[in-house]
Amino acid sequence: MQTFGFDLDGVLYDWHRAMYRWLIHNTDLDLDEETFWLREEGKQEGCYSKSMWDNLASMPHLYEQQVPLPGVVDAVKEIAKTYKIIYITHRRKELRFVTESWLETYDFPNRDNLIFTVLPKDMLLEFHPCKYYVEDRPGVIETLSAVTIPILRRLHYNKRVWDKYPGVECVSELPELIKQLERKSK
Repeated sequence: MQTFGFDLDGVLYDWHRAMYRWLIHNTDLDLDEETFWLREEGKQEGCYSKSMWDNLASMPHLYEQQVPLPGVVDAVKEIAKTYKIIYITHRRKELRFVTESWLETYDFPNRDNLIFTVLPKDMLLEFHPCKYYVEDRPGVIETLSAVTIPILRRLHYNKRVWDKYPGVECVSELPELIKQLERKSK
């Protein structure tokens, strides 16, 4: 059975919107969401430091409170009928329990196939080959073409790569996209 890989944050739930809302409520952030993420993702005039992001990314409650995007769990279950699912994250290992609990709470398939890594994802995918891998960050997806068929979760901060990769607005659209990609490859 071939493998299908997923990033978590920004793919299975709207991490960026959750972080933006937290910042709006807890800091003096005064930018609209699109401008904020374009700055942060592009690191052009970024609003916050790496240490601030590292601190924010280590707060378990910011992950526990998230809900999968509509239709995501059903779509991943549909894909799991044909592919072994793996989940790859750059989250800190201290968040393992929170992450495993979240996957279990929402009944994601193959949730034991959860990989925490500090390696770049293209290097990791050489050890865990996937036919497809879903990612939202442009800097990451641009490194994946040599090791997988990357699929982009299209969001406002990754518009510059929309025309380079097959993509979906939401993971719930993946089963249909996979059918299309499989037909084209025959």
